[in-house]
Amino acid sequence: MKIKYLTVSLLFCPMVLWGQNDSLTLTAVIDQVIANYPSIIKAQKNIEAADANIGLAKTAYYPDVNITGQYAHIGPVSEIDLSMLNLGKMQMNPADNYGISLNVNQLIYDFGRAAKNLELQKGSKTINELTLENIKQQLTLAVSGTFYNIAFLQQAVKIKDEEIATLKQHLDIVNRKKESGSATDYEVLSTQVRIATIENAKTDLQTSLAAQLSMLNSFLGNPQDLSLHLRPDFIQSQAIASFDELCRTAYDKRYDLKIAEEKKNLSESRLALVGTQNLPSLNFFAGGGWKNGYIPELNKFTPNYQVGVGLKVPLFDQGKTKYGKLVASREVDADMQEIELTGRNIANELMEAKTVTEAALQKVARSELQLQQAQQAYRLAEISYKSGSITNLDLLDTFTALSDTQLSLYKARIDYTVNFLKLKIALGEKIYE
Repeated sequence: MKIKYLTVSLLFCPMVLWGQNDSLTLTAVIDQVIANYPSIIKAQKNIEAADANIGLAKTAYYPDVNITGQYAHIGPVSEIDLSMLNLGKMQMNPADNYGISLNVNQLIYDFGRAAKNLELQKGSKTINELTLENIKQQLTLAVSGTFYNIAFLQQAVKIKDEEIATLKQHLDIVNRKKESGSATDYEVLSTQVRIATIENAKTDLQTSLAAQLSMLNSFLGNPQDLSLHLRPDFIQSQAIASFDELCRTAYDKRYDLKIAEEKKNLSESRLALVGTQNLPSLNFFAGGGWKNGYIPELNKFTPNYQVGVGLKVPLFDQGKTKYGKLVASREVDADMQEIELTGRNIANELMEAKTVTEAALQKVARSELQLQQAQQAYRLAEISYKSGSITNLDLLDTFTALSDTQLSLYKARIDYTVNFLKLKIALGEKIYE
């Protein structure tokens, strides 16, 4: 009997492996997640709301134009007694008063209050934009891990199927040998136990695979039980820069650090805005319309107007400005500490990502060497089996070892790819469009 085994070229050729024209690449999955995931859409809505707040802040520079109308019945009505002049009593105002007017109020100068509020709203939008990119980065990291977990589990299940098929072929041969008296019950039982063990391992793999597929379908917005065919790509070994260079790159690109810095800028803008609350404001106002009540024809609608300038000077605000400044200044101090903490966390993350990625690359090299040894061991076992110096079980042992080594190499390459992607994300680099 000649036992077939998976070759390295087949193992690491995903297009041949899955044989699916509609298989998904990591890029396609990430694009679909970014286009539809609720947290992304929520962040985009927050940016739209920030745009609206900027527009609202700009309205301080525009005139306030309105039309007012009023009716009032008053009593008693003021009168002047002119009876000594034989003129009787003269009514000073009507009992029923009507008026309608067009009014304009325009801010002239507020010592920068409106400008600082506009700056504050623009800073809020910047934070929302950075938050959106940061969410994309975190989603990309989560999706990548799930994607490659599925790729490994699917490959592991395929290899277990190959092992089970080979063992069943062997079981048939052993059963025939037993009938002819050249094999024992122990050989049959041993083969059956091997099959059961591998089937149990396959069941565990399928359970994990179902959970990972459910998670990826959740990212994609698909039904949880939808079957997916993936086409994983492996990153080739690349040189990794020094730790100091990695830190410089990350400090320049990381969105969470930019968010922390922008929060400090926002707190400083809020502090500047609070400082303007006790400053005067100068306004121009004008109005014109019609109303009754003018002597001598009290009930006649008469055109009227008013034009002027108003100055508002706050005198006492119950300490609101004082405590507002205190709160805002403490927020600035807290934000500075957040920047420091974020920088330290980035450095720790980079060191871990660099170390793990380099270790994963070393595992790839060792796994490749182990695969070469396992292939040679299997070839020698085939020769020995044909010459009758080893049993079928001995040959199966070398086949199982070869399959396990192939899977280990596949896992090592996946680990290196995933960890390299983690390193890129830790540097603040985009792996999405």
